[in-house]
Amino acid sequence: MNPRIKQLWINALRSGSYQQGRGRLRGEDGFCCLGVLCDLHSRSGLEWKQRDGNWSYLGDHVHYPPRKIWEWAGALDCKGMPTRGAADEVELAKMNDRGASFNDIADFVEQRF
Repeated sequence: MNPRIKQLWINALRSGSYQQGRGRLRGEDGFCCLGVLCDLHSRSGLEWKQRDGNWSYLGDHVHYPPRKIWEWAGALDCKGMPTRGAADEVELAKMNDRGASFNDIADFVEQRF
């Protein structure tokens, strides 16, 4: 993973600036840890969209980041396959939805990505 983006993500998770939500990248209650990564990407000028009460990013991506996010984050290998960290996106979602804090998730990102 790109070291700069990794550090931005870790800092954002630990900042206290994001309310933690569950079950989707972004909801009315806050952001999943993966949604925080998408939100960092959105600072480049792309926007979240809300439809039928669900927030999505770059299309119909409600629960997991689109491939473009992993490309931007430098988490795909030269063949376009997820690196170890990107392959952990399901584990990150499970951690988030089972109640791991953003600080615990930041530690995981720091170690695995």
